[in-house]
Amino acid sequence: MKLSVSNFQIHKTNSVEIPEGETTYLEGDSDTGKSAMLRAIRWLCENKPDGGSFVTFKTPRGTTSAVRLEFDGHVAERERGKSKNVYRLDGETFEAFGRSVPEPILNVLNLSPYAFQCQGEVPFLIGA
Repeated sequence: MKLSVSNFQIHKTNSVEIPEGETTYLEGDSDTGKSAMLRAIRWLCENKPDGGSFVTFKTPRGTTSAVRLEFDGHVAERERGKSKNVYRLDGETFEAFGRSVPEPILNVLNLSPYAFQCQGEVPFLIGA
């Protein structure tokens, strides 16, 4: 699986390979974008955070932010900019989705409600 981002929080562009079927962790110095990569995949898969909180203060107004996830022969993408707010799945575009993720993308992702655990949240085993 491969996660790619552009103009998302601290990242101008970046990508990371994520081995499938394994526990993955990101490590590095403070303020290098580890949490931003986790937020990027959550933004694509759950449409969270909503609004414009994913945009960094360093990005010029109107710049398009994008996240791309390649997995199991599929490509899911999310883009948002001044006049663009779209999802794509394998080239098919979904535009009007409000605060939810388009159903075809949810079906392909097939994620449990416990798929994402972020900083400050109760860990899965304790919270479940």
